[in-house]
Amino acid sequence: MKAKRPVRRRALRVAKRAHSKALKVHAALMQRAATQSPDFPQPRVMPNAPKFGPPVLPPQVRQNFTYDPKNDPGNLGAPALALDDAQNAPLWDFMNRQQCGLSFPGYGYLAELTQRSEYRSPVETIATEATREWLDITVNGKASKKKRLARGEDPEKDADGNGVPDELDAKIEAMEERLEQLKLREIFHKLSMVDGFNGRANLYVEVKANGKEQDYADQLPLVADSNGVRRGSLQGFKVVEPIWTSPYNYNSTDPTRPDFYKPRAWFVMGRRVDASRFLTFISREVPDILKPAYNFGGLSLSQLMDPYVYQWLRARNSVAQLIFNFSILILATNMMAVLQEGCSEEQAQGLLDRMKLFTQTRDNQGLMALDKNSEELKQVAVPLSSLDKLMAQFQEHMAAPAHVPLVKLLGIQPAGLNASSEGEITVWYDGIRAYQTFFFGQHMKRVLDIIQLDLFGNIDSAIGWTWCPLSSPTAKELAEIRKLNSESDNNYIANGVISPEESRERLAADPESGYNNLSGDAPPKPEQADAEHAAKLDEKGKQKDHARGEESADEAHKRALEAQAQKAKLEGKPK
Repeated sequence: MKAKRPVRRRALRVAKRAHSKALKVHAALMQRAATQSPDFPQPRVMPNAPKFGPPVLPPQVRQNFTYDPKNDPGNLGAPALALDDAQNAPLWDFMNRQQCGLSFPGYGYLAELTQRSEYRSPVETIATEATREWLDITVNGKASKKKRLARGEDPEKDADGNGVPDELDAKIEAMEERLEQLKLREIFHKLSMVDGFNGRANLYVEVKANGKEQDYADQLPLVADSNGVRRGSLQGFKVVEPIWTSPYNYNSTDPTRPDFYKPRAWFVMGRRVDASRFLTFISREVPDILKPAYNFGGLSLSQLMDPYVYQWLRARNSVAQLIFNFSILILATNMMAVLQEGCSEEQAQGLLDRMKLFTQTRDNQGLMALDKNSEELKQVAVPLSSLDKLMAQFQEHMAAPAHVPLVKLLGIQPAGLNASSEGEITVWYDGIRAYQTFFFGQHMKRVLDIIQLDLFGNIDSAIGWTWCPLSSPTAKELAEIRKLNSESDNNYIANGVISPEESRERLAADPESGYNNLSGDAPPKPEQADAEHAAKLDEKGKQKDHARGEESADEAHKRALEAQAQKAKLEGKPK
């Protein structure tokens, strides 16, 4: 150690000289330059010093489970406790439930909520809309010829000239059939339902083991290539609810790693499954610190709906009780005989029996006898004029956390002059499209790649998918679109931008034009009469007009002579 001290002193002297020459060097940099010298003595490490790591898993946590490296093909290591503190979890859970309910309610409670329509309806509405039109397996953005013909399109007339080759068309048609066999639409519909009810859904990829036991193969990572998924090895997909799962191990020490708070394997009813075979779908993630409490799931839509539904049910019951008791009968009578001191039990009981008898026999056929001088029967009613608006407000509030329009969730049409829900439906469809992209799209490519490997043995990068439109124009809207297109074509043709033949090609390629069955060249324009033919027709017309004029003059002259002769006869008669 003594031989290394002069080197450190030289480094300090160099730094001091630089500082003395008006070169300002930060003190931390000076110390760093000195300590990073290879001659600087490094701290000694004790050979038996404890290493930093997670605590050891206590016995009986996994019952009789013991870790055996021979049965760990994925090299995941022995399970260990996470480094997040859970000592105060019961206390915080109690406080959250008492204050605002911001805690995981448990899968049992969430399962009970599925029996109420207020919780079930928004989840079913979102799942149904997201899978109603489903998707198209495409090449260059175009679906199979079979689907395009069913929609009235002509695959041979692509406006962009970029059609689908026959080989790829056969592939995407085979994939469409395979999707129907696997019932992938129904599976993704259930994924959305399970996520909405529980906050997480898992999709198990069932692939036949290659000469190994299935339990052993499920512990290995599933690689999406020809070695990982052999041709014809895909058995199907299975949706698993989160109540049957628990994480095997996850990284809770290094936030910079991609597997931070993401389980690398799962226990499924005591059987370990690698995460690559157990795809996780979460639509509403929670912060990392809450993930262990939520079983590495997210917020369920039922949990978000809970406070709104609670207020709605409370308001509905209150209004029902108010309607059943909205009027009160009051008997104005002399109470001094009953309330004064020294009143006998017979006098008090007589009044009570009289009131009890009237209450028990009260209906439209009953009769109440009163003393006209000292008694009066009154009825006090609570006004019910604004209860319908109050109920509607509580009911409409339930649509807020689900982001579902009232016409979709409750069937309530907007009221008022020229009121329409068209704008809300448009925004709703935009939200569903984003939900499809975010929730389904996170694993859709992997699912389709596995199906390609199962069918063809390889993955064709040209094959993709597109979500089908959720809405289609009405007949009136289509007519307006055609009119605008025709006016645009007329302007383009008049200005020399396009030719009539190009406009005809566009009409033939557009399945919504109404003229998509056009074929061949455009018919020729009507031939105009030549000049000689027009002159002949003009000369013949003039001759006929002249003859008709001469004939008319002769007839007029004859009529004039006959009129004069008739006049002469009348004048020659005797008076």
